[in-house]
Amino acid sequence: MANTTLPQRGELRPVSTPTEHRPWLGSHRHQEQLRTLGSFAAIVLVGLFFIVPFLWMLSTALKSDQDVFRTPPTLLPHDVRQVTIGGAIYPVYAVEVEGQVRELALLTIADGRGDFVDPAVPDEILNIRMRYAEPILDVGPRWRNFPDALNRATRPSLNVNFWTYIQNSLIVAIFSI
Repeated sequence: MANTTLPQRGELRPVSTPTEHRPWLGSHRHQEQLRTLGSFAAIVLVGLFFIVPFLWMLSTALKSDQDVFRTPPTLLPHDVRQVTIGGAIYPVYAVEVEGQVRELALLTIADGRGDFVDPAVPDEILNIRMRYAEPILDVGPRWRNFPDALNRATRPSLNVNFWTYIQNSLIVAIFSI
């Protein structure tokens, strides 16, 4: 017969141990809420991972060539404010003149200096260092980028235009299915 000994007092242990209690997580309901919140946060982060490049692409498509390469980059498209003087269009700059900041139109640039004119008084030309001039930017999308892209994709010598490229892409996509 096998030698069996009974456990001594204080040595009794239950056969199955209950799940470990984690006081820092609280109740089971609280743990489920934290798990749901964590899942939601992960979904939002993955969504941002995909949507932010799309928004940047859309924003870039609506920018001017100068705005695309502006440092630091901006999300919204900006254009330099322009004014018409004598039938010609000139960019407007904020220029410091004698301690005051004035909005002046830039006529020409040479040797780091610019010839500026006040649109209200176009007879007086001021020659100021460009270091003291900052372009005035207005938020505004350039919708004409899209028709310009369609026109640039035209090759009359080959009888090819943008719609030919679209047609070729659709043919490849349909036959690859």
